[in-house]
Amino acid sequence: MFEVDIRPAGSNVSYTTYFDLAFTLSGCGAPSLTPDLASPQSPGTTVHWTATVSCTGTPQYEFYVRSPANVWTLVQTWGASNTFTWSSTSSGAYLIEVDVRNAGANDDPYDSYTDVPYNLS
Repeated sequence: MFEVDIRPAGSNVSYTTYFDLAFTLSGCGAPSLTPDLASPQSPGTTVHWTATVSCTGTPQYEFYVRSPANVWTLVQTWGASNTFTWSSTSSGAYLIEVDVRNAGANDDPYDSYTDVPYNLS
C-alpha cells in the first residue's frame, strides 16, 4: 500500500485528505546456481550448471561467463531453461553468472542475479 497525505501549505494539521494506492511487487528473488562438479576441475572438463529461483511468475534465465582475462561472454540468452553446459580449455579463475526475471518482462534487464566463482587448473 502506498499512501500520500495532503494538507495546504503552511497548515499545522497532519493532513486534510489522503489517497491510498494498493500495488503488488512482482519479480524473482535471488537465484542459486550450482555446478554438478565442484571447483576446481581440469581444463576441458564439461560442467553442467543448474539455477533455481522463486518468482511471482514464470522465471526466465540468462547465463554469462567471465574469463580469467575479465571478459564477459553471454553463453545462453533469455529462456525457460535453467541449465547450461560449459567447458573451457584454458585454466584460470572464472565467474559464472545467472540473471533471472519473470517471463514477459522484456523491459527489465533482470530482477536478480548470482555469480559463482569457478576454477580450472
